[in-house]
Parts: sequence; structure tokens; C-alpha cells
Amino acid sequence: MDEAYKAGSIDYNADAYYRKSRTGVFASCWSLGAQDNMALWQLYGGASRAVAVTTTVGRLVRVALHWNENVIIHKVKYINHFSNPDMIVGHYTDMFQYKHLAYSFEDEVRILIPQYEGNWEENPKAIRRPVAPLDKVIRSVVVAPEADAWFFELVKDVTQRYRPTVPVRRSKLTHLPR
Repeated sequence: MDEAYKAGSIDYNADAYYRKSRTGVFASCWSLGAQDNMALWQLYGGASRAVAVTTTVGRLVRVALHWNENVIIHKVKYINHFSNPDMIVGHYTDMFQYKHLAYSFEDEVRILIPQYEGNWEENPKAIRRPVAPLDKVIRSVVVAPEADAWFFELVKDVTQRYRPTVPVRRSKLTHLPR
């Protein structure tokens, strides 16, 4: 990209392309694995005071169809960025389908919403999209494996208050010997 920029065949270098991509694409990231993953609990939520919301790709697709805008959903490809990676980057959203091999335990699916209207530098810092009714999106709520009983009860109460009629359960990792 930098070589093409220097030659005058494109009007942006790699840094500008990266900034534009990161400023104008909003992502919602989900782990595709059906199994509990202690690394994910500890890294993203803490094994004692966190919850995971489960869903399916089909449910995510159905909710995204109601947003009436360009939405891209794809499974992340894990590559070695330090070698000559086998990746194709044409459209500015393409870079979001790649992540380094070190993160392959995440088994990630991403929902991307590109927002490029007018000057990309003036894009909002965040966007909101409706995901109601929650029962159509959420399959279950899973409480962290090392959560105390009071936290589990609190999550059940909050879930009932906001009315997604979905099961609330403890992580299966709760019962592992330590």
C-alpha cells in the first residue's frame, strides 16, 4: 500500500487506511465456541463477577436484518502477522476479518457496521442498534465459574426484571476440580 501511495497510484498510505478503517467501522465480537473457555472468562470478564450472553449466528443475522443498513458478518481468520500472511485486503472492512494466531482461542465471529458518510473523521465514537425483543436474540445468560451465590442470584433477578425469558445458569466450569 505504501509503495502504491509513493508511486501515486492511490491517494492514501497504510497508516491513513488503518485510521480510516478503525474510525468508520463498528464491531460486535462474539466467541463461536459452544464450550466454556476459562481463558475468555479470565481475560474479558473475570472468573468471579462476569456474565456471558449466548446466542446463535442465526439469531444475530435475524436481528441485523432489521437495522436496514450494510452489515457484514464473518468468522475471523487467524494468521501469523510476522510472516508473509496470506490475506487479501481490498475493501476497508477486510482487515477486520484477520487476527493474529495468538488469539485463535477466541474463535471469533464479528458483526461489522461500516459508517462512512461524509468526512470519516467526523464519525461518531459509538453507535447503538436495537436488539429487541431480547428473547429473540439471547439464548441464555451464563454466570462466571467462580461467582458467589449472591452474584448468581443478582444476575437471575436482573434478567427477570428486564424480561428476557431465557435460562440463567452457572458456567459448566463451576464444577471443575481445582
